[in-house]
Amino acid sequence: MKRLFLSSFAANVFVRFLNLWTGILGARFLGPFGRGELAAANRWSNLFVLLFTIGLPGAVIFYGKQSRERQGEYISAYLIVGTIVGIVGFVVGELVVPHLFYHQPPQLIRLAQISMISVPFGIVADGLVGTMLTLNMFGKVIGIRLLGETGTFLVIITLICFGRYTVGYFIIVNLLWSVVVFAFTVYLVLRSVKLDFSWLWLNVRVLLLKGVHIYSAALVTMFGANIDQLVMSLFLTPYTLGLYAVGASIGGILPGILGATLGNYLWPKLMDLSTHERKLKIEKIHGVLMYGSLGVSIITGSVLPFLLPLVYGSKFGAATAMTEIMLLSTPVSIGYLVITYLLSTENRFSIITIAEALGLASGLMVTLPLIHFWEGVGAAVGVLVANLVKWVYLLVYSRRLDLSFAALMSPYLGSFVSLFRVLTEKITSRRTVTN
Repeated sequence: MKRLFLSSFAANVFVRFLNLWTGILGARFLGPFGRGELAAANRWSNLFVLLFTIGLPGAVIFYGKQSRERQGEYISAYLIVGTIVGIVGFVVGELVVPHLFYHQPPQLIRLAQISMISVPFGIVADGLVGTMLTLNMFGKVIGIRLLGETGTFLVIITLICFGRYTVGYFIIVNLLWSVVVFAFTVYLVLRSVKLDFSWLWLNVRVLLLKGVHIYSAALVTMFGANIDQLVMSLFLTPYTLGLYAVGASIGGILPGILGATLGNYLWPKLMDLSTHERKLKIEKIHGVLMYGSLGVSIITGSVLPFLLPLVYGSKFGAATAMTEIMLLSTPVSIGYLVITYLLSTENRFSIITIAEALGLASGLMVTLPLIHFWEGVGAAVGVLVANLVKWVYLLVYSRRLDLSFAALMSPYLGSFVSLFRVLTEKITSRRTVTN
């Protein structure tokens, strides 16, 4: 498991490195206003993908792990349902966007509608990736993510070289690249799983029932994860949203790396362990990642006031305060995420729903009044409060899971010492080979 985690972690570090550069290029070439337009358009299309999956990708993973011999039936059922709800999601998005952005420039409305074309492909792709995870095809899942992110980076470089890097051109060309990655994902799944449409409607019903169960947690999760930028896109200008998007992207680097890494391997792997082994694994991972991310956040925050305007441009110096607040919430959000994976393996999705609902409610209560006075800083404070509330709730509930609070909060210094030794040995061995 450690080797798989490290390989997934390395891949996600590379992905975030690419994301960092795409953010820098976007800030430099598009400016705060263009960066805000891009964030608003993509944020809502991503939300509609999550909104219309109805928890089905999680159901595919859940039943695929329980009945490996019926994976062909489950993915066949998902392809039918996913295609239908994807088309419905696209149509609803096209109709709703003009009303959501009625106070925004017409150009932003058109960009958001173009971005909605990705909704059907995104919904079906989520189920395909879920099937790959049930088959323990972790390497291929990582490869698909690398392919998508690398392609996005190359799209930006190509547009810059031809002097065509605008929000509109980027959304269109990147959408075409996403379709190529989608087709490759379909190929990988169909090569590994034989479609089986027997008992189709029964399997559709089974997936929908479990999906709705998971969806109740996923629904509030996706709104909680996006509420800051969704609210800002409705009430504030694209310029302010552009500043905030840069801060959120920097603050989300570490949670994004660890979240994607854990999502690729932790939940499927935990389902293969005994109950006792799961709890021991979660206690250690929680402590190690929480304190490790805290150290990284402190170091990053100390140099941020100097690096942010230098790297992104002087206009983005105004994003420093909101970025610092985002960094403060990093250890908390990672600790919360780790515990949710244990709850998911034990089918306690309702507890995650309650935690997310509490976080969403508290975040809104803080964000809505503060955003009018502090704009992006107020939204960042709302995110921090929401993450704290969710994490504290799960820490309290963890006693019912027989998790040790002391173990969860232990720094596990031996793990850091061991990691330092491994890195030192690798560096020393490479120097020896070079000499």
